Amino acid sequence: WSKTYHPVANDQAYGAALDSGNNVYVVGRHGINNAGVSKLTDDGVSEWNRTYNSSGGNSRAEEIAIDSSDNIYVVGWNNDVNWRVMKINTTGHSLWNKTYNLSGYPFTVGIDTLDNIYVGGYTNVSAEEDWHVMKIDVNGLSLWNRTYDIIGKSIINEILIDGINRIYLIGVQQSNDWRTQEIDIDGNSILN
Repeated sequence: WSKTYHPVANDQAYGAALDSGNNVYVVGRHGINNAGVSKLTDDGVSEWNRTYNSSGGNSRAEEIAIDSSDNIYVVGWNNDVNWRVMKINTTGHSLWNKTYNLSGYPFTVGIDTLDNIYVGGYTNVSAEEDWHVMKIDVNGLSLWNRTYDIIGKSIINEILIDGINRIYLIGVQQSNDWRTQEIDIDGNSILN
């Protein structure tokens, strides 16, 4: 199937994930300033569309991940300054919505086999953009934050986690070179 969806004006999709029932969840922007999530069945039927605003500010959902219990984690930003993570259920109702006072932007999320959540992107703690990863638990409690000082402007675009919890960060450095780095569950770099 191939379908076009237009929940509200000015929509843009940025990420997607499948739950255990093969339902498709799409995240991005609904309207001009709101983070949005849509759920589709495996046949492409729209089940619901939800808009999550940021109290009058600008917000966007960048990526989505689903844990072993089909809890949905939506990663993005609000008010142009804070990292934001929302946990929602399969009906789109918010279980919690937390902001983290980190400069820069998050772009990706991964979940390990213990349902710990890893959010990646960049921060502006130095004169340039540096890779940044935050690990949170299922309640949104920040377990640790790590900044990786990579050469030049650097952004994490993807986090991959294998079945034995090896974590791979993929992104760019100096705005045009690919970079891949492995870290452990405590955020320490693994050097080969």
